[in-house]
Amino acid sequence: MNVKFNIMTSLAMFGMVTGVVNIFGFFVDYQWILWLAFYVLGGMLLSKKVDSKLFFNSFICGFLFAAFYYGLEILSFPMYLENNPQAREMMTALPEGVTPRMFAGSMGLLISVMNGVIFGLVTVGMTNFFKKKELSAGK
Repeated sequence: MNVKFNIMTSLAMFGMVTGVVNIFGFFVDYQWILWLAFYVLGGMLLSKKVDSKLFFNSFICGFLFAAFYYGLEILSFPMYLENNPQAREMMTALPEGVTPRMFAGSMGLLISVMNGVIFGLVTVGMTNFFKKKELSAGK
């Protein structure tokens, strides 16, 4: 198997872990730490291990991370609402005709695309940072 594929799937599976944490309502106020860890550690790992099509591979990885996260949320929606009172309150404020699960799915898709773009940019930025650091260390 390709090393790039193994790294990407491992990072994307971290989205499942984060999704499970979300469903059970753990660290509701601190989930941003898990997302930040994904951006920083995942970006560093991909920037060092992936040589070609860096933005594309990072985009796919970031998209899958968020897609797994929101996919688990949608599949376990009643449990998610039960364990996340803030989300339950937000879902009661939806306009008539919009189901909470449909809203979560559409927002999950949008956020997955945005997460892919952001993770791609972070990874490309880290690659440029590490290359400049290596060049200055080699002088």
